[in-house]
Amino acid sequence: MVCKNMALGSVKTKMQISTNFQNMGRNRVTTTANPNSFEIDVVRIDDVIKEFGQGEIGLVKIDVEGFEVEVLRGGEEFLKNLVHLSF
Repeated sequence: MVCKNMALGSVKTKMQISTNFQNMGRNRVTTTANPNSFEIDVVRIDDVIKEFGQGEIGLVKIDVEGFEVEVLRGGEEFLKNLVHLSF
């Protein structure tokens, strides 16, 4: 397992993570800074796979509070090579 301080999306960019201190599961990626946000690099799954290598990936879990389509768009090549895909 590798932990990186980044967000996943469809394009490489910088965005804001807006934090919710009452419910940390409700943090969101946004384009607008606010007092409870910080800047984060957004990268594509395909670029992360190229950097670290695909190896034997047994499970990918995506829980991104409404940003799912953007994350999946950034992983088109990775998704094409999957043997099994469940939603």
